[in-house]
Amino acid sequence: MTDLLTVNELAARLKVRPSTVRTWMHRGVIPAIRLTPKVVRFDLDQVVEAMRDNAMGGAMKNNTPKPALLLTETDDRQPRLALRPKDCAVALGISERFLWTKTTAHEIPHCRINRTIVYPVHLLQEWLAAQAKGGDARHD
Repeated sequence: MTDLLTVNELAARLKVRPSTVRTWMHRGVIPAIRLTPKVVRFDLDQVVEAMRDNAMGGAMKNNTPKPALLLTETDDRQPRLALRPKDCAVALGISERFLWTKTTAHEIPHCRINRTIVYPVHLLQEWLAAQAKGGDARHD
C-alpha cells in the first residue's frame, strides 16, 4: 500500500500551493480520499496518473495541471518539435534564468530560428539521458 499524502505534502511534491491542490480536488482534476468530512488524503500515484490523463486534453488554463513531462504535446495533441524557453524551463524543472545561463554557455541543446531560441525536444531527451548517465553531452 502506498503512503497517503496530506494537502501540504502533495503541494510540496508537485511544487504548487496547497490552495491549488484544494482547487484541483474540488474540480475533480485529482482524486482525493476523504477519511472524514474534513480530513483528506491523496495517493501520489493516482494523482500523477490523473494529471497525465487530464493534461492530454489541454493546457494550463482554469488551474488545470499540465505536468512537465507532457509538455511535448500541444493542445490539439500534435507533438511539438521544439519548446520555447518558458516551456523548456518548466519541462526541465529549472528557472528560466538558469536555462538561459546554460543556453549561453552552450551546455544545453538549442537552436535559433530568426531571433527566437527554441529547444528541440528530441535533442533535449538525448541530452537528459546523457546527463542521467553522468555524461557531459554538450550541443552547440
